[in-house]
Amino acid sequence: AYDSTIPELDLGGGLELTDMRLGLPDGSWVAMQGNVDLEGTSLEPVVRGGLHIDAGLLRIPEPPPSLLPTGGDALLWDEARFDSLAIAVDDSLAATAADTAASAQLARTILPDLTFNVTCPGRLWLRGQGLDVELAGDLVLRLKGGKPTIEGELEAEQGTMRQLGHVFRLERGRIVFYADESTLDPELDLQLGVRVNDYQVRIIIAGTATEPTLDFE
Repeated sequence: AYDSTIPELDLGGGLELTDMRLGLPDGSWVAMQGNVDLEGTSLEPVVRGGLHIDAGLLRIPEPPPSLLPTGGDALLWDEARFDSLAIAVDDSLAATAADTAASAQLARTILPDLTFNVTCPGRLWLRGQGLDVELAGDLVLRLKGGKPTIEGELEAEQGTMRQLGHVFRLERGRIVFYADESTLDPELDLQLGVRVNDYQVRIIIAGTATEPTLDFE
């Protein structure tokens, strides 16, 4: 039931977003522009919009200093990279879920119907733990009934990864979101390779953002 203290008002209007830049404490940032249209009522707002990402940088958290070796080869460092990435992403998603739950409790009578179409033609870089990849693609962000979803695919346009003393270059790559209401965890499919003497060595990154796998072939 709706809270009777909140008046039900008709909504209507729109906003044009220009030269907008969002930044995070870890150094990640996104520059964008777009439009937002608002309709519906104050109790059931409907928000529609489109965002165009001009450029951006998404940082992958580095492993904690305790994982760094005090001497010798950085074997533990190499093995710990993707375990720490999984932990960092998992903690980030958990914190986001907690914030979302708190906001939903605070405004439990208001459930906006939100849809944003996001276009990224490139210049969005995923960087950290040796990985440096440019992403491009289209996503649809939705919030309905208090449940957020992301649907779409980001293609890896170019990039490298530094591992085992070599620079692996991108051969293929994509990050796929499946509009799953139970999780915002995308599927990973990245392949990078390097020529070492007479052998072609490849790194294959699969799994999901919270549970990535790293294989060599």
